[in-house]
Amino acid sequence: MFHHTDGCPNGEECVTIRAVRGDAESILQTILRAVAAIENVPVTELESLYERIDPEALADLCSHADDAGSDVTVTFTDHGHTVVVSHDGRVCVQPGTTTHATEST
Repeated sequence: MFHHTDGCPNGEECVTIRAVRGDAESILQTILRAVAAIENVPVTELESLYERIDPEALADLCSHADDAGSDVTVTFTDHGHTVVVSHDGRVCVQPGTTTHATEST
Protein backbone atom coordinates (compact mmCIF):
# COMPACT_ATOMS: atom_id res chain seq x y z
CA MET A 1 0.00 0.00 0.00
CA PHE A 2 1.26 3.46 -0.83
CA HIS A 3 0.50 6.71 0.99
CA HIS A 4 0.55 9.80 -1.18
CA THR A 5 0.12 13.35 0.11
CA ASP A 6 -1.72 15.69 -2.21
CA GLY A 7 -4.46 18.27 -2.28
CA CYS A 8 -7.95 17.22 -1.26
CA PRO A 9 -11.13 18.60 -2.84
CA ASN A 10 -11.61 20.88 0.20
CA GLY A 11 -8.25 22.54 -0.53
CA GLU A 12 -6.43 20.99 2.41
CA GLU A 13 -3.54 18.58 2.16
CA CYS A 14 -4.47 14.95 2.75
CA VAL A 15 -3.16 11.43 2.35
CA THR A 16 -4.46 9.20 -0.42
CA ILE A 17 -4.08 5.45 0.04
CA ARG A 18 -3.20 3.51 -3.11
CA ALA A 19 -3.53 -0.26 -2.94
CA VAL A 20 -2.84 -2.92 -5.55
CA ARG A 21 -4.91 -6.07 -5.45
CA GLY A 22 -3.02 -9.18 -4.43
CA ASP A 23 -3.23 -12.38 -6.49
CA ALA A 24 -5.56 -14.15 -4.04
CA GLU A 25 -7.48 -11.01 -3.03
CA SER A 26 -10.88 -9.93 -4.34
CA ILE A 27 -11.41 -6.32 -5.41
CA LEU A 28 -13.68 -5.88 -2.37
CA GLN A 29 -10.94 -7.06 -0.01
CA THR A 30 -8.58 -4.54 -1.58
CA ILE A 31 -11.13 -1.74 -1.14
CA LEU A 32 -11.76 -2.68 2.49
CA ARG A 33 -8.02 -2.91 3.17
CA ALA A 34 -7.49 0.59 1.78
CA VAL A 35 -10.47 2.10 3.66
CA ALA A 36 -9.27 0.45 6.87
CA ALA A 37 -5.82 1.97 6.34
CA ILE A 38 -7.31 5.46 5.84
CA GLU A 39 -9.39 5.06 8.99
CA ASN A 40 -6.60 3.34 10.94
CA VAL A 41 -8.90 0.50 12.03
CA PRO A 42 -8.83 -3.26 11.43
CA VAL A 43 -10.73 -4.44 8.35
CA THR A 44 -13.00 -6.46 10.64
CA GLU A 45 -14.41 -3.22 12.10
CA LEU A 46 -15.76 -2.05 8.73
CA GLU A 47 -19.24 -2.80 7.44
CA SER A 48 -19.52 -5.14 4.48
CA LEU A 49 -19.51 -3.51 1.05
CA TYR A 50 -22.11 -5.99 -0.19
CA GLU A 51 -24.88 -3.75 1.16
CA ARG A 52 -23.68 -0.70 -0.81
CA ILE A 53 -22.23 -1.97 -4.09
CA ASP A 54 -22.66 -5.03 -6.28
CA PRO A 55 -19.30 -6.79 -5.94
CA GLU A 56 -19.88 -9.17 -8.85
CA ALA A 57 -20.77 -6.29 -11.19
CA LEU A 58 -17.68 -4.33 -10.14
CA ALA A 59 -15.40 -7.36 -10.54
CA ASP A 60 -16.96 -8.27 -13.90
CA LEU A 61 -16.61 -4.71 -15.21
CA CYS A 62 -12.96 -4.49 -14.17
CA SER A 63 -12.15 -7.95 -15.52
CA HIS A 64 -13.87 -7.31 -18.86
CA ALA A 65 -12.15 -3.94 -19.28
CA ASP A 66 -8.75 -5.48 -18.49
CA ASP A 67 -9.35 -8.35 -20.95
CA ALA A 68 -10.46 -5.88 -23.65
CA GLY A 69 -7.50 -3.57 -23.05
CA SER A 70 -9.79 -0.71 -22.04
CA ASP A 71 -9.10 1.83 -19.33
CA VAL A 72 -12.03 1.89 -16.91
CA THR A 73 -12.34 3.47 -13.50
CA VAL A 74 -15.28 3.35 -11.11
CA THR A 75 -15.65 6.08 -8.49
CA PHE A 76 -17.95 5.91 -5.47
CA THR A 77 -18.15 7.06 -1.86
CA ASP A 78 -17.71 4.68 1.06
CA HIS A 79 -17.62 5.72 4.73
CA GLY A 80 -17.41 9.32 3.50
CA HIS A 81 -14.24 8.64 1.46
CA THR A 82 -13.82 8.80 -2.31
CA VAL A 83 -12.90 5.36 -3.67
CA VAL A 84 -11.53 4.96 -7.20
CA VAL A 85 -11.20 1.42 -8.60
CA SER A 86 -9.25 0.85 -11.83
CA HIS A 87 -9.69 -2.04 -14.24
CA ASP A 88 -6.20 -3.31 -13.40
CA GLY A 89 -6.98 -3.81 -9.70
CA ARG A 90 -5.60 -0.53 -8.36
CA VAL A 91 -7.64 1.12 -5.62
CA CYS A 92 -7.20 4.70 -4.42
CA VAL A 93 -9.01 6.02 -1.35
CA GLN A 94 -9.02 9.71 -0.57
CA PRO A 95 -10.26 10.62 2.90
CA GLY A 96 -13.54 12.41 3.30
CA THR A 97 -14.68 14.73 6.02
CA THR A 98 -15.90 11.96 8.29
CA THR A 99 -14.42 8.61 9.25
CA HIS A 100 -15.74 5.35 10.60
CA ALA A 101 -14.00 5.94 13.91
CA THR A 102 -15.76 9.28 14.55
CA GLU A 103 -19.22 8.57 13.21
CA SER A 104 -21.98 8.61 15.80
CA THR A 105 -24.51 5.81 15.97
